Amino acid sequence: MKLRKIAEMLGAELSGSPDIEIKGAAGISDAKDGDITFL
Repeated sequence: MKLRKIAEMLGAELSGSPDIEIKGAAGISDAKDGDITFL
């Protein structure tokens, strides 16, 4: 799923490229390319 779509679904402000493909979710210490993380 593109980062743009996630931001739209959450009503969030996006900073950065909206075309990044997100493939998973992980904690900040475990995140890899394509993962979204949280604080």
